[in-house]
Amino acid sequence: MQDLEENFMEQRKLLLGPPGCGKTYRMIKEIELELARGTRPDELAVVSFTRKSVEVAVSRACERFNLQPKDLPFFKTLHALGLRLLGIQPSQIMSQTDWRDFGRSLGLDIIGIDDRSAKDGMIVAQSVGGDKYVSLL
Repeated sequence: MQDLEENFMEQRKLLLGPPGCGKTYRMIKEIELELARGTRPDELAVVSFTRKSVEVAVSRACERFNLQPKDLPFFKTLHALGLRLLGIQPSQIMSQTDWRDFGRSLGLDIIGIDDRSAKDGMIVAQSVGGDKYVSLL
């Protein structure tokens, strides 16, 4: 982990674009170049906003380079990579139940906490009654 922290993002590329424009194709080409330079698969990181896009990246990289998902430990969502680098377990982050309990303890009805919003590791909370501080969550 020490080497990772010292060399993290030594080289980086940012690929942005709408669906279907070739981001994943380009990412595979970049991975191919790095592997040809001698970079190990476990030294590569592919970070995205959604689990689905990470699943696609892992699947295509594994298929193209004859790898296993375990060979790509840093192909993660932004949240998952952040947690890993910080050494935080998902259980250490506020859950839906924690948010509800928090709201009750403050006498607030926090809404917007549901399975859909938490699916990608993100809780979206709003307060009924327009509490401006809770609305910042």
